[in-house]
Amino acid sequence: MVRSDCGECNKIFIKYILFILISISSAFSGICEASMPPACDSKETEKVLLSLARKYIDPFWIGKNRRFTGTQTISANKEAEEYQCRTRFLYTMVGDSKNHVITYTIYWNDPVKKRFSVELNSISNNH
Repeated sequence: MVRSDCGECNKIFIKYILFILISISSAFSGICEASMPPACDSKETEKVLLSLARKYIDPFWIGKNRRFTGTQTISANKEAEEYQCRTRFLYTMVGDSKNHVITYTIYWNDPVKKRFSVELNSISNNH
């Protein structure tokens, strides 16, 4: 006669249920997080910022050693699916260092196609 241990079966069942619940909550949080546009310091955002810097800060693109530093997320609005950000754009031009503080907003144009926009809010001259 084989006797089963119901206590052991219950423990296995509870572990299985917990595993399923954790998996579902992880998947759900991943889906929610995926609804936000690229972060303030992402490579995609930096690429767009570089083209905006070329247009509005250094239109002749004569500056050298261009880089962003100190990028910060000022706020993240999950309802509007946007970030408010600040960064410092540094470059050198004819032996002189230049830097500008840029504040900008990142938001979705088309979240399904993963198209986003970067809107410049302000550019300050801090030569």
